[in-house]
Amino acid sequence: MNHMRKQPVREAHMKKPIRPLLALLTLLALPLVAHAQGAGAAPKVDTGDTAWILVATALVMLMTPGLALFYGGMVRAKNILNML
Repeated sequence: MNHMRKQPVREAHMKKPIRPLLALLTLLALPLVAHAQGAGAAPKVDTGDTAWILVATALVMLMTPGLALFYGGMVRAKNILNML
């Protein structure tokens, strides 16, 4: 005798209508979200924010090869190209 409890059988047709319904509701809700955020108003560009983004980007571009050289110094000379 099998003493294990049998799991209830879930019908495959019960799950299928939910996905299209959720997709339809999501598509219908998108215009409401855009309207709530004030999509019609153009955002003001702040020069300080733009300058900081450019400086941070330059720092990351300098950091990447520096980090590669740092890790390259931790391996033997014959393995540096494999590590990079």
